[in-house]
Amino acid sequence: MVAVLIDTGILIAIYSPPDQNYRRAVELVDEVMDGVHGQAYLTDYVLAEVLNYVVAKSRIDRKADSIAKDLLGESGEPWLEFKWIDEETWRHGRERFRAYSRARLSFTDCTSLAFIERNRLDAMVSFDSGFDGIVPRIH
Repeated sequence: MVAVLIDTGILIAIYSPPDQNYRRAVELVDEVMDGVHGQAYLTDYVLAEVLNYVVAKSRIDRKADSIAKDLLGESGEPWLEFKWIDEETWRHGRERFRAYSRARLSFTDCTSLAFIERNRLDAMVSFDSGFDGIVPRIH
């Protein structure tokens, strides 16, 4: 089965029409919702990063909560499967962070890599070119 992990930048862009990547993010999310890229996953670390960004940047009350409800399937049919980063994946992410922090990948990015590797996912849906050469990237 084909499966992908959705990255922070895609999620931030789809909830922000002025974002330069908005149109492509919407196209990618439509593809994900249509099953073009297989099962799509969202981790708790990516969700936290998206919500923290929205709280810091948005001037709209409750926007972050509205986004959380959408991503978690609380306001309609879920289009992503939510997964927690478990202890073993966290440890693997920590190892990845030692290797890739010099390449400017965040700890969340490294937990995403660990999740992809441990769950044998096929790709990352991401605008972040920092993943190139590490994991296949749909962008």
